[in-house]
Amino acid sequence: MEYIKLSDKSIYISDGNYSAKYPRAEEMVDAGIPFITPANFEGDKISLKGMNYITEEKHSVLQKGHIKENDVLITVRGNNGRVMMVTSDFENANINAQLAFIRTDCSKISPKYIYYYFNSNIAKLYISKNETGIALKQFPIKKLKEVTIPLVSKEKQQEVVSILDKINAIIDADKKQLELLDETVKSRFVEMFGDPVLNSKKYDTMELNSLGYFNRGRSKHRPRNDSILLGGPYPLIQTGEIANADTYIYTYEQTYSEEGLKQSKMWPKGTLCITIAANIAKTAILNIDACFPDSIIGLIPNENVTAIFLHNWFKFFQPILEEQAPAAAQKNLNCTTLGKVQVIIPPINEQNKFDNFVELIDKLKFNVQQHLNLMQELLYKKMQEFFGGVEYGI
Repeated sequence: MEYIKLSDKSIYISDGNYSAKYPRAEEMVDAGIPFITPANFEGDKISLKGMNYITEEKHSVLQKGHIKENDVLITVRGNNGRVMMVTSDFENANINAQLAFIRTDCSKISPKYIYYYFNSNIAKLYISKNETGIALKQFPIKKLKEVTIPLVSKEKQQEVVSILDKINAIIDADKKQLELLDETVKSRFVEMFGDPVLNSKKYDTMELNSLGYFNRGRSKHRPRNDSILLGGPYPLIQTGEIANADTYIYTYEQTYSEEGLKQSKMWPKGTLCITIAANIAKTAILNIDACFPDSIIGLIPNENVTAIFLHNWFKFFQPILEEQAPAAAQKNLNCTTLGKVQVIIPPINEQNKFDNFVELIDKLKFNVQQHLNLMQELLYKKMQEFFGGVEYGI
């Protein structure tokens, strides 16, 4: 098989502008030439959310960063190796020093083929092996130009792109379906209980800490990652697992030993877990008995509320609580403050009806998620099939 290096004359690579001419914050304008950074990478598209703009004059000075439609953007400082295709909306925009662009001779090599290559594991492995720096990782342009890609015929490239595009379209459809199902639950909540922030249905309210057993998790021993605490049979839940959960927590990465359990506390299945550090006011319900540290509050609901109702109530209040949380090295939420938050208390039979609805939606979401997982696995396998044969001596 023929291969091509990105240093080939049919490929042009440039990083962004990194010099005394680099625009300062005060030089940004409300409207003008988009000045793209990795923060504008959202999913598989460049987002206008939080976009900075520079003047035509500044754009003309920053020649290295001029991009065109079908260029492939790649992050080369920070979280390296993320890639994005430039659409017609960003023709002649500019990029900052954390990005580089790859521009191909389209008659020889498809830019989308390059894009998919950099989404493959072999490309990610190459980048991780060739990063430099400690505090800020960098992927040198010199190393980017040494990347070697299988060069199949243009027709075969288009076939590869077409196959991967179709799989990605299915993945996107599954993700959108999951988002719609989430919105359905949120809409159902408002339909049944009104706006919980405004209490538009004028329900009685109670403090959160009066809705059951309410307390922080326990992790007395320091350091918390002492090896004598870990590796036993007792599940240990962390804030990240709550933030990444949907409704229930089924899995865990760490466990406590007998020593770990002694300095902690086992919480029962059905406990609502609420994060109060790093991830603020994210919630999930234990589907297993488990321990968790004092960066998490546990609530075992009483007869006034259900865990599912509270979990969905928090989705409306989480942004408010996060905004109000004081920040030091990281944001944190005071247990006492959280406990005094007023919660609407609809009739328990109405909460149960809502819970049944959520359980039905969760079953649908489970099936969609299973299909999404299969499609993502297929995408991975296809990229390995198309790109996995190149060796870099790594």
